[in-house]
Amino acid sequence: MSTKPETMLRSLRGIEAMYKDDEPESEKPNIARIAHDAAECIETQQRKLVIAGAAAGSKIRELLQKNDQGSETWTIIMEINDALQEGIELDPSSTIKAGSVSETGLNALAQEIHKNAVAHGWWDGAERKLPEILMLIVSELAEALEEYRNGRPMLYHECNALKEPCATTGEGAERECKQFAGLEDDCVEWNPKPEGIAIELADAVIRILDYCGKANIDIEDAIRMKHEYNTTRPYRHGGKAC
Repeated sequence: MSTKPETMLRSLRGIEAMYKDDEPESEKPNIARIAHDAAECIETQQRKLVIAGAAAGSKIRELLQKNDQGSETWTIIMEINDALQEGIELDPSSTIKAGSVSETGLNALAQEIHKNAVAHGWWDGAERKLPEILMLIVSELAEALEEYRNGRPMLYHECNALKEPCATTGEGAERECKQFAGLEDDCVEWNPKPEGIAIELADAVIRILDYCGKANIDIEDAIRMKHEYNTTRPYRHGGKAC
């Protein structure tokens, strides 16, 4: 979130005061009330409502700064209002974000990932200690580095026959298949397992969330707390090389 909640709260209260005496036309929304609702979301101090309120505030302010009160602007503001009423998280860069990890939440995803790991036997037997988990996370990052060193794409599927990225997937999608040129639909060598730097990074995140699910760590709150602290730190704090 680019704007701190307390800053957005002041902005929303200002918008509310500015428009409170206006008599909105029947087909147009009451901006003062919408700004009030967004501010109330922030003041509840509930994490998801803070995000929703600040995101809504960003969008309202952006629209009003354009001095554009055409039908499209009012439609978007009405969508913001509806979303606030329904408790849907908003994306300041668009309108409403739904059906995404942001809506589901990392904590819920962590529980889902851990449940799957348990179902596949990865937590059977002796209790897995944190040092083991941390080294497995490091191993996934090392595999991402090897993919990079080998010049592999961010995302691809391997050709079982050639033991190299399939020419019809990933960054090489514009090339023809070397084994079944013109007959790609008949290929039996395409490996369905996704590979690449992005996948190895995803594996690292999955292992982190698996442990968070096991240990009941509120990773969403931990990330929020650290991010908010990071925003207060000076430019390249510590003077380190990287």
